[in-house]
Amino acid sequence: MLPAKHRLRKSSEIERVWKRGRSFFSGEYHVKALQNRLPHSRFAVVVGTSVSKRAVKRNRLKRRTREILRKHLSHIVIGGDFVVTLKKSALDADFAQLETALLAAFNKAGALRS
Repeated sequence: MLPAKHRLRKSSEIERVWKRGRSFFSGEYHVKALQNRLPHSRFAVVVGTSVSKRAVKRNRLKRRTREILRKHLSHIVIGGDFVVTLKKSALDADFAQLETALLAAFNKAGALRS
């Protein structure tokens, strides 16, 4: 599970990133990124009903994405707010494909440390 300090919880925070952040796309992911002035990065994972009408499938995608973020948290630069959304094609992808696509999106955003 992603630690609490690394989560965007308020809808106002998510809206701020959504409106003012920069967009990056890769495979199954769309990442909006915006700098914050905190000593850590924060994330929100959004899967809309356009991906699947079934909550079970949407929640599985969110859990997988959060696990990828948790696993690679030490490689992501500090001081950023990120809203991660998934595309419908993510339903057919396995964990490794999701991991590769998410890391590619963060790499495009310049948010990965080497």
